[in-house]
Parts: sequence; C-alpha cells; structure tokens
Amino acid sequence: DHRVKGIILVATPGDEYYAGERHGRLYRWESIKANTDFAIQFHSDDDPFGKLEEAKKVSQKSGSDLFVLASRGRFLQDTFPELDVVLKKTAAEEDSRSGDLP
Repeated sequence: DHRVKGIILVATPGDEYYAGERHGRLYRWESIKANTDFAIQFHSDDDPFGKLEEAKKVSQKSGSDLFVLASRGRFLQDTFPELDVVLKKTAAEEDSRSGDLP
C-alpha cells in the first residue's frame, strides 16, 4: 500500500465487477480510504457507460465526495472548470486543517 494525499475519480464505470474485468483484481476500498486524505468523484447524469447508481456505490465504498454534473457524458470536453473549483476548495480545507498558510 502507498499513501497519497488524495484521489480524483472521473466517470468511474462501476464497482468490483469492472475492476476484475479490466484489471484482473478487485478494488481495495478499505486500503484506498486508509491511504488518502481526500477522495473526490465526478459523474455525469448522462454517462453512456457508467450508471449513476454504480457511481453512488463507488462513492460509498471509496469514501469519495460525489459530484453529479449535468450533460457531461464521459467528460471528453476540452475544459473541466468544476474540477478546478473543487480542487481549490479542497486544497483550502486541507491547508486549514494542517495549519498551513495559503
């Protein structure tokens, strides 16, 4: 296991079934939660491959804050302004918890 500051999940397709199908192993949710300070997840209400219910399961198991955005499909647009906003907010929260000055 390796510790990281945080993770950002975008257009996650699903739960263990998909991890096993694509990577030959299951996601280790408890390890992910134990080794990250924050987890952020973005999902679109019209994602053609990942159902919203599956995204909610991933959010619950990963401990991620789930942001459901309208009409973004698989997030293949040139810009992703919501990511910038959420990252800045998360960084400010992390700084205030650790006592660091911005």
